[in-house]
Amino acid sequence: MTAAPSSSPQPKVDASANANANAEFTRQVEKLADLLPHADRTILAGYLRRSGQDILAIGQYLDDEKNGCLRRD
Repeated sequence: MTAAPSSSPQPKVDASANANANAEFTRQVEKLADLLPHADRTILAGYLRRSGQDILAIGQYLDDEKNGCLRRD
């Protein structure tokens, strides 16, 4: 017996909203890099992605840097 196809609508991805979110994320990473010029942008992007807010990302990065355990994931 096969399952009946789902009748619930699939969410539509708005390409322009996704592009705007990517542009905003990139802008925030650049802002972090301006404040922490010695930091690797890829690592800063990871902190921003995990924290969701640039101020939190800065705090977490500085704490981890002070403790010698920067996250590289």
